[in-house]
Amino acid sequence: MLALDDYQGKGYTTEAVGGLLSWAFEQPQVMSVIAETFPNNAASIRVMEKNGMVLLGNGNEEGTVRYGIVRS
Repeated sequence: MLALDDYQGKGYTTEAVGGLLSWAFEQPQVMSVIAETFPNNAASIRVMEKNGMVLLGNGNEEGTVRYGIVRS
């Protein structure tokens, strides 16, 4: 039986997020995509950065940060 650790670091999440962003920006009404996470969640931050998202500041929930990307 495989553990979740066996799937980490292989780029699956980065690829999935990239696909979702591509799909989102194919929708004419989508002008930007925003995501929030905790600042100590390095893996999530790296996935967002690899997909072109940039730090926008504090998130809506206390202790979170917000990343975003705008339609090019």
